[in-house]
Amino acid sequence: MPKIVTPLTLAQVKAARAKDKIYKLPDGGGLALWVLPSGRKSWRMQCRYDGKSDTLTLGLYPEYGLADARAWREEILQKIREGKNPKILSDDVSARYRFENCLVEWFERWVRGGGKVGKGKSERYAKNVLSALELNIVPVFKGRDIRTIKTAEIVDVLRKMEQRGVLEYLRRVKGSLNLMFDYYVASGVIESNPVAVIGKQVFDRPQERHFAALSPKDLPLLIEKIETTDGIGERARLLIYWQLLSMTRPSEAVGTMLSELDLSRAIWEIPIERMKTRAHIVPLSSALLQIYREAMKLNVNGIYLFEGAGYKKHLDRETVRLKLRRKMGLDTTAHGLRSLARTYLREVHKIRRDVGELLLSHGIADKTERAYDRSELIDERREALELWGNDVMNLRKKYRLSK
Repeated sequence: MPKIVTPLTLAQVKAARAKDKIYKLPDGGGLALWVLPSGRKSWRMQCRYDGKSDTLTLGLYPEYGLADARAWREEILQKIREGKNPKILSDDVSARYRFENCLVEWFERWVRGGGKVGKGKSERYAKNVLSALELNIVPVFKGRDIRTIKTAEIVDVLRKMEQRGVLEYLRRVKGSLNLMFDYYVASGVIESNPVAVIGKQVFDRPQERHFAALSPKDLPLLIEKIETTDGIGERARLLIYWQLLSMTRPSEAVGTMLSELDLSRAIWEIPIERMKTRAHIVPLSSALLQIYREAMKLNVNGIYLFEGAGYKKHLDRETVRLKLRRKMGLDTTAHGLRSLARTYLREVHKIRRDVGELLLSHGIADKTERAYDRSELIDERREALELWGNDVMNLRKKYRLSK
């Protein structure tokens, strides 16, 4: 017996709020309001035609209200009863080809793909991508048939971003647009990608910017400053070591949760929600385990390793940068610690490039490296972090004894 669906009310449609994942509010007859993690709401209809299942898109709410969606549903069902293809609409700029609807369709598929073993993109990263497109591109092309958009029009839109001086932002938006139009070429909707022919020479290029970092010869100075500078605070001091020894990013290190640490296997697995496109495994070296034990002596709530003020809070992500620059007077950043560790391992211990890149949670490109990537090179990374940790902790011991 088919499930009976209670029709939606206007209040339910208006009150629907975003969640971590896409969810649907059914109205019956295959029609549903899809609520996206971004907060956008899209009317979709699941139906069968010619023995195949399909999902059709009307458009976004509130541009299309509940009454519009129901009228559209009846139109679709009537076409199916008459043996007509429900995708063929009389309107030249049908809902299927509207730019904003095409964006939603591509985005939902893009979010699900990639990432570690196909688990998709992290929520934070996906929201940033969609937000950039909604702010800079959608207002210009909203309501346009995606099949009619030309390269010159896209260049004009991106040129406005260039004039604002947001060159790195422009590069990312252009990359996202390129992926979207590639998807519709592959789907047979358009014959060519209007973004693909926009070369690097068309726009000013962002200046290559490197985070300020110390050189390997400055490692003793860094450890001396960590150990002898007043006013750092013990939790912050341990956090600096944790980030330095693990080679993780500031947000990853400061947000370390005890539930992410598997002491029996000596690994720290940072979930995809806190990364970009893939979870990241950090082998826990002897040095990291030592810092963990010292941090746990200060731990109260048992949630974050480096606790801040208030329950369920950790130290601020700017903590390490501020301590390094303002308290210690060092010309480096929190990100610069990663560069220091990577350079040190390459120059002092001759660590292979692919191992070093995986320690930083960077992707590796060629076929041979991708084969290694599947195995995660855990043993090689563990050995590298052990060598790095021993050198750091020996210096730490030296400066502690001299205090």
